[in-house]
Amino acid sequence: MDFDPSSVVKWRDRGFDAVYGDVSDPHFVAELPLKSAEWVISTLQHHGPALVDQDPRLTMMRTLKADGFKGKIAIAVYRHSDVEHVEGLGADVILEPFEDAAQMTVNEIESSFTRIPVESS
Repeated sequence: MDFDPSSVVKWRDRGFDAVYGDVSDPHFVAELPLKSAEWVISTLQHHGPALVDQDPRLTMMRTLKADGFKGKIAIAVYRHSDVEHVEGLGADVILEPFEDAAQMTVNEIESSFTRIPVESS
């Protein structure tokens, strides 16, 4: 699901099921065929108030749970200060794309260094 129509077209062109919609609309989320899904992964960035809740991720979580969703939910956060808040929403996994990318970069740089043995005198 995406609120950007061009993204929906791109996913469909790649052979994926994709729908246009707004996750902050609980009626729309309730209509999605997610009851048998094992995971819902949200990369939505919180930009401000949504239709029902201050945080659209909360609308999504409440709607999924009220609709009987039994799978797991992963939510991305883009500021480390949001981790505790999103954990409080009941997410099973918190994704931190910027922190994860930085850590992967550090690991890559570290692995490229040649270790020079230190000779003892």
